Amino acid sequence: MALIIHLCCGTWVNITLGDHARSMPVLPNLCSFSMEIAEVNSEAPDWDFGVLSYLGKDGVRPSFLQLWRNLQEFSGLDGPHFRIGGNSADYSLWNPGMNTTTPAGWRGFWRDNQLYPIGQADIAAYRRFLEAAPSAKVVIDVNFQHFGLDPNLVVPHVQAVVEAVGWDRVAGIEVGNEINAYAIQSHLRPPNWTMADFDAEFGRYFEALSMSVDPRAAGRKVNGLSLYDWDETPSFRAGVPRYMELYGDMINRVNYHVYGVNDCHPDTAPITIQDLLADSAAADLAKGLEPLVRLSREGYDREFYIGEANSGPCGQWKGSGRYGDLLWGLDYMMQMASINVSQIFFHGGSRGCTYSPLAYSSRALDAPPIVQPMYYAMYIITEFTRGAAEVYELEVDTPNAFIKTFGVKTATQWRVLVVHKDYTGTAIAATVAIRAPAAIKWKSMARVSRVSNTSPEGVYARNGIRYGGITFDNSTDGAPVGTRVYETVIQGSNQAWECVVAPITAVVFEFDSM
Repeated sequence: MALIIHLCCGTWVNITLGDHARSMPVLPNLCSFSMEIAEVNSEAPDWDFGVLSYLGKDGVRPSFLQLWRNLQEFSGLDGPHFRIGGNSADYSLWNPGMNTTTPAGWRGFWRDNQLYPIGQADIAAYRRFLEAAPSAKVVIDVNFQHFGLDPNLVVPHVQAVVEAVGWDRVAGIEVGNEINAYAIQSHLRPPNWTMADFDAEFGRYFEALSMSVDPRAAGRKVNGLSLYDWDETPSFRAGVPRYMELYGDMINRVNYHVYGVNDCHPDTAPITIQDLLADSAAADLAKGLEPLVRLSREGYDREFYIGEANSGPCGQWKGSGRYGDLLWGLDYMMQMASINVSQIFFHGGSRGCTYSPLAYSSRALDAPPIVQPMYYAMYIITEFTRGAAEVYELEVDTPNAFIKTFGVKTATQWRVLVVHKDYTGTAIAATVAIRAPAAIKWKSMARVSRVSNTSPEGVYARNGIRYGGITFDNSTDGAPVGTRVYETVIQGSNQAWECVVAPITAVVFEFDSM
């Protein structure tokens, strides 16, 4: 069967949709949240930022619960999970007495060398939110910085979470955060520390968590790797097959961190919008990651998920947290779904994370949310892939590398996403004509939802985003503002469905089966 899309008005693309799915059914919580345990990006700790700024310190934050429900309601099944970790995981310890004295042999992050004391208030916040969001689950990231390697120091942290929420609400336990950066960036290990060293150290943590928490469940909950996809550490990536030989049959899932661009060195390697919207920030990343996903799934029957993702890890460039993130996110998520990445946790929760999907400027529970472009991307893709959609193979021929197309199929619908990422001064609108082959029986009327922004700032806009008539601008409770609007496209006498897609916009087509 062939689905042919012609883009004219100076730009064209021919797409052929094969007769088999490229991916497994997409999970309803493909798009999930990652949150720092606490604020670690300042000279003095601000412990109310991080996960508590999302969930609420003294009660459930209603607007975040609603923003979670927005995504969950597309499937009516499992809602987004939330991962509690990041850099702050290696500077936090279970300490219900709230003693801020750093134990001997440990390093704190802030000026006064403090570790964040994870206490009952944190665990209570997790429990309250999970009670309010019945299908949510939590991934716990435990401290791995201690060079003395006493894993029993992190066991009480996991025990406290399990006692509060139960094993069935724990989606996984991660050991450390981006461990391949320990020797070259965070300096939590010596410069000569290797992947083989990590293999041995991870084994001790795995054993402690498996034996000391709950031998029946913990071993099935510990996730593997927690590597960051860095070019600077090729030996760690090369060591993944050996690691999987050791632990692939025992770990729960495989975890990797993949950001679009590396914006952590703005003085020596400045990032531009061209970098973010290029294939190197999405399609090429998926192509490079696919062998690891295949190894995990086919070699060991383990899901492969991205435990931390976003446009750039440091938010130190002009485009961070802007409309370009949305366009990038649509492409990135569909590229990853196409290679059978099961979940993508979009990171945030710290004031330094300008790219956070969501943010709050006040500690008050009823403070309105700041809904940023990445959340829109999560919202759109969650809707686009609803109903256990499978990504279908596309053969694309187009002269414009900035136009991306994706097709998915459910039991009752075909959907096509066209992302016109061309932001250049010469970019022009494209007329999209979709033709259905005779073998596919679609109704003559299709629905179209447009993604656009009304801001003159274009790809650098923070506000003014619209998706099918709705927006989250000025939303005080996390619910979308406005009325959902669908355009109707009727199949013409030329057997095509046609509409115009402008530069730096996207369009979702929905075709119902006969």
